[in-house]
Amino acid sequence: MSFVSKANEESYRFANQKFEVGKGNQYEVNIAKNNLAQSLSEQTLAKYEYVFCLNILELMK
Repeated sequence: MSFVSKANEESYRFANQKFEVGKGNQYEVNIAKNNLAQSLSEQTLAKYEYVFCLNILELMK
């Protein structure tokens, strides 16, 4: 897991904890959850692009 994904996971955890004790709202939790999902999606896409480029380079040999 990348640094950004870990940071977004921690942000989501804190937002959820704040919501559970009544100090936060559902909007903050949803924003944090969406940010986490986006960072995980971008991380997965980057991994597949890397593998794809490696395969292209292998074919060009």
